[in-house]
Amino acid sequence: MKTRPLIVLVIVFASLVLVSTPPVARATAQPPFSTISVGDWWEYSIQTPATTLSLDLTMTLVGSATIMVQGVATDCYKASFMGEGTFSATEGNVVETGTAYFRKSDMANVNSTMTVTTYAGGLVLTQITYTNTSIPVTPYQFPLYVGQSWSSSYDSTVKTTNFTSINPTQVNATNTTHVSDNYNVASESVVAVTAGSYDAYDVHSTSSSGYTDDYYSPQVENSVQTVSHFSNGTVSTSVSLQDFSAWAYQSSITVTENSNTYNVGLFADATISNKSENNTAITFQVNGTSGTSGRASITVPKGLNRTLVQVYVDNNLETLTVTPNSTSFQLYFTFGLTTHTVTLLYASNTLTPATLSTYLFFVGLVVAALVVMPVVFILLRRRSTPPPAVS
Repeated sequence: MKTRPLIVLVIVFASLVLVSTPPVARATAQPPFSTISVGDWWEYSIQTPATTLSLDLTMTLVGSATIMVQGVATDCYKASFMGEGTFSATEGNVVETGTAYFRKSDMANVNSTMTVTTYAGGLVLTQITYTNTSIPVTPYQFPLYVGQSWSSSYDSTVKTTNFTSINPTQVNATNTTHVSDNYNVASESVVAVTAGSYDAYDVHSTSSSGYTDDYYSPQVENSVQTVSHFSNGTVSTSVSLQDFSAWAYQSSITVTENSNTYNVGLFADATISNKSENNTAITFQVNGTSGTSGRASITVPKGLNRTLVQVYVDNNLETLTVTPNSTSFQLYFTFGLTTHTVTLLYASNTLTPATLSTYLFFVGLVVAALVVMPVVFILLRRRSTPPPAVS
């Protein structure tokens, strides 16, 4: 069985136990540990041709916990899993729920507990699977770069409990296997999935059971696509990102208005630079690989939002998804990535970045005219005054 750091997808039917994957990067993929946070979530579509299973599964970081790892109290994230799907061969339905713990310092897998309930032909089958490893497993060696390689060796223990609606007597089993995986970062490219197009590293791994290509993206801070094969080359599982909420790049800018100081949060899946602000607007640049999907969110304190705010990418007015809470508004929008200038206008909804610069230009002309006109008037007056009479 293989284990992955950020996203553990455990799919169980009869005796089948399957686990799948975490984050992605570009050029050199840095670790996501500093920007991953409670509340982040990723939704995946999972297909297992051998069992004709189709499942939508969402992983959410729901909190923190201290877990004893090899006798050491360890800071961990707690993740919840919730999914539903179908088995087309039996016209059955499946519901999957569970929890997993990841070590905060490196997002290594600590343990997981998953419950899969299958409904088919009037029969209900429930399987509870608890998985842990002899050491926390960190199969991604950050920073990632093309050509990198490493190996991982550990014991994996899987405890299963099965029972049915016909026979509620629990059947327990424990199986421990030694796992040796070899990894190499085969390539880096733009990968298109339902959630968008993202920079991704192909982390290729091999073991006695087969091989896997896991495409990790730093923009997503998780896997965007994973395809696993049996040793004979047949696809065993495919996983694809449907949607997500996580921000790999985070910054902020301080705005002072009427002697009040406001902190505006800036979030994106591309680098944020060249921040500036005045009493009408905030501007910053985002920079990402051409052809990838851009997402951004700006958190505006309600005290600063005096009028209807507008957001422009370059000079294009963006359609916003606005989510309010008790203290602020979250402005969410998407765009295609290269290098763009984002402008948030919060003092007036009648100006645009283009008209704002034009407006300032004409204001400058008016100010200059007000200075020059009295001088011109004096000169003209002097010229029009008749010379004194000569006696």
